[in-house]
Amino acid sequence: MQEEKFLKSLDSYDNLKACPIALGFRMLGKRWTIEVIRELFLGKTKFNELQKNVPGVNPRMLALRLKELEDIGLIKRDVFPGTPVKIDYSLTNLGRDVIPVMYAMAEFSMKNFPEEVFDDAESRSLEQVYREVRSK
Repeated sequence: MQEEKFLKSLDSYDNLKACPIALGFRMLGKRWTIEVIRELFLGKTKFNELQKNVPGVNPRMLALRLKELEDIGLIKRDVFPGTPVKIDYSLTNLGRDVIPVMYAMAEFSMKNFPEEVFDDAESRSLEQVYREVRSK
């Protein structure tokens, strides 16, 4: 109910420059963005690791997306001089703020679109998936 009250209150809130929901989706909704953030959260830090673990992304697009994410402050890029130069990517605190959004989206998708998510097309909660993974 709290969420519904908030969403309804946006309609009469006078101090909005843009819809905060639409803005969030515009920033996070670009292709490959969530996959990159997920991989950084999982500890992949190198360009080649990211490219390997984000199927379908080409090097040019990955470089562009990483630059955009860095520009808006979701990730940081650390350059370590030497031969060869090493570059690591990591989530910033702002980038880590996206994790609950990803969690909520996973929950929504697994509940409402299981045929797109799971081989057996059966709906699951996040807790069920967690238990299945832990029991392996």
